[in-house]
Amino acid sequence: KEQLKTNEPINAVKKLKNEILNLKNELKNTNKSELAFEEIKGVKICIAQVENGDIKALLDDFKYKFNQCVILLLQNKEGKISLAAGVKGVSLKAGALVKEVASLLGGSGGGRDDFATAGGKDVSKIDEALNLAKDLIIKAL
Repeated sequence: KEQLKTNEPINAVKKLKNEILNLKNELKNTNKSELAFEEIKGVKICIAQVENGDIKALLDDFKYKFNQCVILLLQNKEGKISLAAGVKGVSLKAGALVKEVASLLGGSGGGRDDFATAGGKDVSKIDEALNLAKDLIIKAL
């Protein structure tokens, strides 16, 4: 009663459970948002900073839609930067892409040729990192 600040703790717990369920649904809907992309030499390219959602799930959804694509997503949560990159049907390697972008952000990372993750700390260089990613992808194509 004291922690929930009510004389009816069961009702307060039910209210909290509903709030958690609503937030989970909101997060799922954010994951399904459409990502903007452009096409370069027949390859779908998406480079974006996303605020909410699971960047790995967003990346997988994007790769599922296209035969030839490159996607790099960046997310900043409380000063901790997460990167994920996916490549399908092109010669560019996701691991090399995230490694170079993460180094600009003061971090590191790597992975497979088709999927890689990284982290970084320098939020002041996010825009520069997104531009670097685009330049690297265009040069690789």
